[in-house]
Amino acid sequence: MKKPTDKPTGVLKPTVVTAYVKKATGLRVAKDAVAKFIADFDAVIAAVVKEAKRLALDERRNTILKKDVAAAIEKY
Repeated sequence: MKKPTDKPTGVLKPTVVTAYVKKATGLRVAKDAVAKFIADFDAVIAAVVKEAKRLALDERRNTILKKDVAAAIEKY
């Protein structure tokens, strides 16, 4: 997937990802694996938000609705 921006969204934090993986799997996770996970999901998050914004603006709304997010997720 093409990254719409190189800036991280800040939605996912390394400590949260590390804690979740350890809790869900019982395994440790390498820092580079966490960084890759965050980078890939940041790209998806940014793309979904951008598409949801476009859908809302296309319908002349200033609010992103659940249907906008659902459609954007389906696309990506």
